[in-house]
Amino acid sequence: MAKSGRIGDDAVHAKTGRRWAEWFELLDQYGAADRGHKATAAYLFDRHRVTAWWAQTITVEYERKRGLRRVGQKETGWEVSVQRTIDATKREAWSALVDDEAALAWLRKGPAPRKRNMPWSPSTTDRIKGTFRAAWDEGKDRPATRIDITITPTGTSRVAVRVQHTKLPSAAARKQRQTQWGRALDALKASLEA
Repeated sequence: MAKSGRIGDDAVHAKTGRRWAEWFELLDQYGAADRGHKATAAYLFDRHRVTAWWAQTITVEYERKRGLRRVGQKETGWEVSVQRTIDATKREAWSALVDDEAALAWLRKGPAPRKRNMPWSPSTTDRIKGTFRAAWDEGKDRPATRIDITITPTGTSRVAVRVQHTKLPSAAARKQRQTQWGRALDALKASLEA
């Protein structure tokens, strides 16, 4: 069975009526490589009546197969997602996130090693849903990036903490943040499980 990314040929055919090779050939004929992501996704949605999700998925897979996009690359920059499962309650994890002193302790092990002040400016937080969105200060003369953190209970006293860092400027920055967030979440895990 042919496969593109994580979705097999049979699955894409069952949901869209075409296999990966057929979609890629159709997009080559459309000139998708020159028209860009938005135009291509709109073309699939409008002309071929696939759902918005499938239009995006097919477009991204096409871009990857044709060398137009790499894993973690988006139109707005690069992104990375890192997650750890921690033996703690949602309330404990949330406190370690929103208390500046507690947050700086684990952030300094990762993406904020020399920061004296909080490197983020929260824009939306929801303790009940366990979601936290903030602008991340990248330093002097550099545009801010964005982080989204979610805390999801996976048991009575166990949570999954996921950080998604977006709008990164390069593949190298993505790789660096992946390592840094891994260290930071390991530090958070160690502090909450101590």
